[in-house]
Amino acid sequence: MAYTAAALGFMLENLGKPVVLTGSMVPLANVHNDAQRNIVVSAMVAADLDAPEVLIFMNKVLLRGVRATKVPQTAALFQPVICCPEHVCSVQIDAGDYAAFDSPNFPPLATLGVNLDVQPKLLMPQPRKRLKVHYNLDTRILCLRCPTSPQLWVNPICLMRDDPLHLTLTR
Repeated sequence: MAYTAAALGFMLENLGKPVVLTGSMVPLANVHNDAQRNIVVSAMVAADLDAPEVLIFMNKVLLRGVRATKVPQTAALFQPVICCPEHVCSVQIDAGDYAAFDSPNFPPLATLGVNLDVQPKLLMPQPRKRLKVHYNLDTRILCLRCPTSPQLWVNPICLMRDDPLHLTLTR
């Protein structure tokens, strides 16, 4: 979803309305799920919020789509447990919360509590031009996560390729 949001964010230049992507960690068919809340709040954001950009709503936070990234899950949702010597059962454990996405180095545009607490100063202004959809995407893109300073990696990577490369380095 983070890659989809980023791609849409760059494809839809001068977007004048919010495009909200959402999902859930627990399916809608389960009694205790986050799907219903995510769908309802996403529809409310799309209808009422003056945010002309691609957004992701998950786990009670609204993130800018081009800045969102997937959060690695530290706990498995299902853990094998030995019930008796001849059976191994799969028991659902608490994964802590429904955090699936984050926006490093940039705060959420809104957080959900009793109400949706929007940070208006963080929202993009309305575009002054008409919507322009970019259909042709450049596939020569490389995204690296560098554990140290990203500048140390640029020269060796650029030397490996003969053709121009769009490079995104994150930390």
